[in-house]
Amino acid sequence: MIEIRNLSDEPFEIVTSFDSATPGFRILPDSVPEPKVLDPGKTVVLLGYEPGVLLRLRPVHNAGQPRGGATAGRAG
Repeated sequence: MIEIRNLSDEPFEIVTSFDSATPGFRILPDSVPEPKVLDPGKTVVLLGYEPGVLLRLRPVHNAGQPRGGATAGRAG
C-alpha cells in the first residue's frame, strides 16, 4: 500500500505515466488515468505498486516556480 499525503499549503497533481520497458510491465498504455488533484492536508492511498507505473507530483499553480523543501538544491 502506498500513501501520498499533501503536507504543503498548496494543491498538487498526481500525474500517472507508464514505462513499458520495465520488466513485468502489464498495463494497457491507453488506460492512463487523468491527473488527480490532491488538496492541502488530504491523503490518497494506492493499493499497490505495479511495475512501470510512474507517479509524478507537481504543483497545480506555477509548476515551473522553484520551491524550498528537504531536497531543494540537492543533486542526485
